[in-house]
Amino acid sequence: MKSDKKQNKGKMLKTLAFFLLLGIAILFFLIGSTVVNDYGEYKEVEDTQQEIIDDVVTENEETPFTVNWNKLKSINNDIVAWIRIPDTNISYPVVQGSSNNQYLRKNIYGNYSRGGVPFVDANISQPFECSNTIIYGHNLANGAIFSQLKNYSKNEFAEEHNIVYMYLPTGEIREYKVFSFHIVQATDKNIYDPYVENLEEYKGYMMQNNKITNNDMEIQMSDEVITLSTCTNKGESRYVLHCIYNKE
Repeated sequence: MKSDKKQNKGKMLKTLAFFLLLGIAILFFLIGSTVVNDYGEYKEVEDTQQEIIDDVVTENEETPFTVNWNKLKSINNDIVAWIRIPDTNISYPVVQGSSNNQYLRKNIYGNYSRGGVPFVDANISQPFECSNTIIYGHNLANGAIFSQLKNYSKNEFAEEHNIVYMYLPTGEIREYKVFSFHIVQATDKNIYDPYVENLEEYKGYMMQNNKITNNDMEIQMSDEVITLSTCTNKGESRYVLHCIYNKE
C-alpha cells in the first residue's frame, strides 16, 4: 500500500512538473512573440520615417533643410506640414484627416502603423492660421514620434531645444518658440481649444504646472500657438508642449 501511495505521489509530482514546465514554455513563447511583434512594428515606424526623409528632404552643407512638397503631396494629399525640432528625432510629416482616428494607426502610405502619423486636430478648419493649432502624436517605447516631448520637463533640454520649425506646403518656414510644458488631462477643454478667444486667459492655462521655469516670454493677443500633445501612457493624462509663433 505504501509503495502504491509513493508511486501515485510520484506520478502526481511528475504531472505537476510537466504542466508547470509547459506553462513556463507557453509564457516564454508569448513573451517572445510579443517582443518580435513589437520589434517589427517599431522598426516599421523607424524605417518609414527614414524612407520619407530620404525621399523628400534635402539637407547638406550647401542646402538647408528643404522639403520637396510636390513629391510629398503626391504621396499623401492629407499632409499639411512638416514638423522638425533640431537635434531630436522629431522630424515628421504632419497630416490632417477627416477624423482624429484616421491616422492613429496608419502611416502616410495608408498602411497599418503602430506609430501612425502626427496629425492636426480634425476640427480645425485652417491649420496654422487659427489661434491654437493642436497636433497629436504617439509616445512610443522606442522613442519615436512625439516620445521626446517628455524631455521638456527638464529645463536644460528645454533651453537647448527651444525652437520648433513648421514647414508648410506654400514653402513658408515658421519658427515657434517653446513656451510651456505640462501634464494635463485628455478631457481638458481649456487646453484643447483650437479657437482661443482670449490668449491672455489661455496663457494662464498654459502656465498651470509649467515645468519650464526660466521663461519670461510675453504673449500678445495676435500671437498664434501650436500645442503638441502626446500620451504619458499613464491613464488619460497627456504631455503637452505649447509654442508661440515667432513672426519677427
